[in-house]
Amino acid sequence: MIFARSVDEGLIGLIRRADTLTAESDRGAAFVALLTDDPDAGAERLRAVAAETKVSIPLTISVDGSKGPKDYRLDPAAKTIAFVYAKEGRIQAAFRFDEIGDAELAQVVAAWEKAVGD
Repeated sequence: MIFARSVDEGLIGLIRRADTLTAESDRGAAFVALLTDDPDAGAERLRAVAAETKVSIPLTISVDGSKGPKDYRLDPAAKTIAFVYAKEGRIQAAFRFDEIGDAELAQVVAAWEKAVGD
């Protein structure tokens, strides 16, 4: 589960990696929710990302605007937030990123592999 307030190359890399991980495992799923107060512009940007990346995971707009779902208590200053859930449906790992590079991708991948048991 990935929540993002903007789309940049780091997020696109995370989207691609999440798509690859879900394609390689029948025990996991992923989606991206763009947190924005301009859903039309956000949807246009996500359509462009989907066309560019050809990913299968859902790229969506949060109905809760830029703050995101209240129950998740997302950090309002974080650019990207990723949650990895364990088999029991509990959060196994949570990540807050302002920038996403190779080290951050490796952290998410390690948490994913632990959660799905690969």
